[in-house]
Amino acid sequence: MYNKLIYTVLLSALGWVVSAQPAARSVNPDSLTWQLYQQGRWEELLKTGRQLNRQGIDYYYLRMRMAVAALETQRYDDAVGYLRRAMEFSPRDLQARRLMVLARNYNLMPAEAGRVFNGLPEIQQTDLGIKPDFRLLSVHTDVGISRTNLNIADNFEALAGQSGFYGSQSGLSQSGLQDAGVWMQLRPGWLLYGGFQSMGYNFEQNFAYLEPELKLERVELNGNYKDFYYRIDAKPTVFDARIYTLQRSFLAQSRYALAYNVQLVASAGMSKVHGEYPYVITDSIRFTDTARLDLNSGLATLFNVDVPVAKVRTKLWRTTDFRLALGAIAHFGRISPSVGMHFGRVNDTSLLQLQAGYTWRLRGNSKTWQQAEVFVLGDSKSWRPALKIAAGHWFGTSTQLSASVITGHLNGMADQWGYVVFNHRDRLDLFGEGMLMQKIIPKVYFSLRYRYSKSRMRSEQLDENLKLNVTYKDLISHGFIGGLIWNL
Repeated sequence: MYNKLIYTVLLSALGWVVSAQPAARSVNPDSLTWQLYQQGRWEELLKTGRQLNRQGIDYYYLRMRMAVAALETQRYDDAVGYLRRAMEFSPRDLQARRLMVLARNYNLMPAEAGRVFNGLPEIQQTDLGIKPDFRLLSVHTDVGISRTNLNIADNFEALAGQSGFYGSQSGLSQSGLQDAGVWMQLRPGWLLYGGFQSMGYNFEQNFAYLEPELKLERVELNGNYKDFYYRIDAKPTVFDARIYTLQRSFLAQSRYALAYNVQLVASAGMSKVHGEYPYVITDSIRFTDTARLDLNSGLATLFNVDVPVAKVRTKLWRTTDFRLALGAIAHFGRISPSVGMHFGRVNDTSLLQLQAGYTWRLRGNSKTWQQAEVFVLGDSKSWRPALKIAAGHWFGTSTQLSASVITGHLNGMADQWGYVVFNHRDRLDLFGEGMLMQKIIPKVYFSLRYRYSKSRMRSEQLDENLKLNVTYKDLISHGFIGGLIWNL
């Protein structure tokens, strides 16, 4: 797949390896691996090399040949292991370090590749696909919409139930997304991301309550006076309280490689939430009308009466949330464990989030990967866990399919290394996403994401004993997000 010119210097060094081997080593195994190398029989070379290792035969040139074979067969994680061992035999070897840069770069680890690149002499930095200074790496933008299966009642009987006193239903009906960001290299080994996300939520809520209504019942004549008699009826009323909430988030993330196999991740984010939250309070209303009318003088005697009444009020929902995270990712062959600690404030509540997980590259390269992470989110009252499972596969170099699922009580939760921010008015329990990424022209990819989430519709009713009963029903959201990714 890769041009052998990359290895020109290496080939010249390996050409005289037979005569250079110490007499203590077998000439036949060395000649065999050299022959397999010259013929480009990479699978056989790897198999033979592993057999020799098991027999206790291990030396610099064998590891270098195996590393090239692993690169040619796209086993980049395995190539790194062979190169690491080769550098133990020859710590200052520049060819091994050049190949390490290629292995990390091919495996979509630009920070780690840049770290090794920085340690090379300038003359050795050519033809490695890395620029030694600041550069923009990629830009992305997305837009999408999601809808739920919310169906709230709009009549009094369905909302208030058999008791007929009070009832309410509420939930999310629709949400929209706008997202944009850019990755850049500050210097080889140090990456920075800046992004913006805007999410709008349409919530629907209906309230059913009895609204007092003063009605004239009868009028009686008593001599020179006319007396008025009234009654107070309970009028069934439904109040429609639809609201819109806007959440805007800014994120900066920095990735810095300490070595070819260790990366630090630091991120900071800020979110602003603007919206309203409707609720019912008990108030009173004063009725004033004529109680008696003097027919001789025309003077009227008035009466006043205060009656309890339910009223809908709206509470402003204005918060500024922030998040700070620090973590590390290490690479051990095909497995990359990660840990992180995340501080934040959501809705004026201080939160601490801990995370641990791994990424497994099943074939030793970034084409097929599986990821799992455990989150634990805590405040002053309780701790709650969440779990993320993700996987993806590249079909050639033009098409990728991936999917991820996060489950748990997610309100206030943030995906550590991705770009998912949750601050949902109602409880959110499940978030899933499937993505198709397709190259449309060189360096430009189109992405289409299907997003699934599960939240809750809340129902309230007063029973015959005026006790408030609260029940929940799952709401399922389906959405599509389209976007472009431009690799610069």
